[in-house]
Amino acid sequence: MTAEGLRIRPLVADDATELLELRRRNVTFLEPWEPLRDELFYTLPGQEVAVGAAVREREEGRAYPFVVVHAGAIVGAVNLNGVVRGVFQNAFLSRALAAKLARRGWGVLTHRKLPPNDGGLSAGQAAIAAAVSEGRRSACV
Repeated sequence: MTAEGLRIRPLVADDATELLELRRRNVTFLEPWEPLRDELFYTLPGQEVAVGAAVREREEGRAYPFVVVHAGAIVGAVNLNGVVRGVFQNAFLSRALAAKLARRGWGVLTHRKLPPNDGGLSAGQAAIAAAVSEGRRSACV
């Protein structure tokens, strides 16, 4: 994403050094908004740990960390964090809820060969479209 010379791109492990410099330059300015930080946070090992954790959270789908770049230099960072998926993506909650629904006479259908979320929804939509195009009606299960 770009706008007036700014670019937003995903955070990568190699950004730790540049982010450290940016944070050190702006520590006083950002103090009213930043949480209390341990001194280790303002060291290269501290930034490597923080950046590594953010990248892992992105890989696990729990956060989306980005850096803001202007003229080739990182000038900021933004993070969408605390991403929580639906209840059926948590195996413990999924089993517990399915058991509770079964006691009330409801059946829960789960995927086995298709991914959850958009991938599975798209496959279902394609199946319904195929059935409708062949003149069949869709069925509720």
